[in-house]
Amino acid sequence: LGSTFFLMAVRKNYWLLPLAIVFFASAMYTYHSATLTGPLVLVVLCLLFVRELLAHKLQLLVTILTGLIVIAPYLPSYLLSAKGRVRFNSESVVHMPGNVLTNFTNNFVGNFTFDYLFFKGDQQGRHSVKKLGELYLWQVVFVLGGLFFLLMYRSKATVIILLGLLISSIPPALTRVSPHALRGLLAVSYWQLLIGFGLIYILPKFKLKTKYLLIPIVVYALITYLHMYYVHYPQAYALDWQDGHRQTVEYIKTIES
Repeated sequence: LGSTFFLMAVRKNYWLLPLAIVFFASAMYTYHSATLTGPLVLVVLCLLFVRELLAHKLQLLVTILTGLIVIAPYLPSYLLSAKGRVRFNSESVVHMPGNVLTNFTNNFVGNFTFDYLFFKGDQQGRHSVKKLGELYLWQVVFVLGGLFFLLMYRSKATVIILLGLLISSIPPALTRVSPHALRGLLAVSYWQLLIGFGLIYILPKFKLKTKYLLIPIVVYALITYLHMYYVHYPQAYALDWQDGHRQTVEYIKTIES
């Protein structure tokens, strides 16, 4: 929402900028990853449109003040307190065995492997069915097509989407477990935009009848996922959702004397 209103502001009405900054600042309250990714995405957008922003100084000043007001309660309780840093310290890549830079690089690259994206997905039981990738296998063609399209017709959209994907992979790369679908959740938007550009670029090159072949492929992939999710997942990964704890306590109550 922050990115959307930012782009609407620079294209239509600069008084939408304060609303954009409200969403960017509010995102930091929602999850740890957004504390890092939100400001980085905002910096990218500001650098791309720096001339336009500087030409509207009043709206820019109001935007900065609005952002400071929204974020003010958050900073002392999280960034400046020892309690707020406990979670990061316990999960940080700094505390992994081996070289920190090597570990970070391996973690970062792990978010772009075919295994993670198209074959196995996140191996955390609460984040994935584990048997399928984070993206559908049929989308790989359109990921590559979208990448080719964006690099061939270079624009600000190219920078936003590709840097967005890189920024999205920083939070999981900074922690012990990577790839991590939840910590890298921001990537969902950018992968779908990339796939969208791939569809726009590739589909017009095929005849109408050929395009229809994509429909059964997409339907099959969706049914496969839903079958895995609703039939196998609840049984195979019940322990990942603490199944058994309630039953254990109920049994203990019957013999507590």
